[in-house]
Amino acid sequence: YLAYFESQRRSFLTLIKATGQKIWTLAQGYLWSYLMVVALLGLPWAIMRNRWLWFVLFIGLFFVGSVLMGTWVFPHYAAPGAALFFVLVVESMRSLHAWHIGRRRIGRNIVRGLAILFVISYVEVAIKMAAQDRHRWYDRREAILNQLAREPGKSLVIVHYDADHNPNREWVYNAGDLQDSKVILARDMGAQNQELVQYFRNRKVYIVDADAANPVPRPYSGS
Repeated sequence: YLAYFESQRRSFLTLIKATGQKIWTLAQGYLWSYLMVVALLGLPWAIMRNRWLWFVLFIGLFFVGSVLMGTWVFPHYAAPGAALFFVLVVESMRSLHAWHIGRRRIGRNIVRGLAILFVISYVEVAIKMAAQDRHRWYDRREAILNQLAREPGKSLVIVHYDADHNPNREWVYNAGDLQDSKVILARDMGAQNQELVQYFRNRKVYIVDADAANPVPRPYSGS
């Protein structure tokens, strides 16, 4: 996977393939079950009615082009430009709302249907995300930090990850001033942990299995 994205610098064909993959990644994140495709059907009429939308569209495309220049692309990378996207969506839906056949205002029904489907889709995504992370690891991490912060003295917590750990669930974040931090988090480095323990020898040392069903800090034995 890494080699595939790195190869985009060596071959024009792989560059095109990688760019297509990045566009697909962004589309999956922002078209949201492709309901947005329907919502954007009215965009050409919206642009003709409001010329300022050309400016919004230009800035949005320029921003997406800048994002695509990166080696790695994930939907949240484009978050700073999300407001531009939703401006286009809202204006497009305003144009859709005005669609009619004779006296039948079919656009109004389309927009109402989209609004209902957006809510249903949002609930579906929320349920799916909750099912994927039933233990809410970030809450458990915060609870451990608060627990150790109330104890006397300072602590060093060595965080152990399983081989299949999700890299998006990162526990190890620290304040800028490590020496004065009440609790310091560090990744498990096996035998090299001893160097870390020795450096912070005035701290209590714990280890926590981040991928356990109920992560709890245990005294670190050094083995």
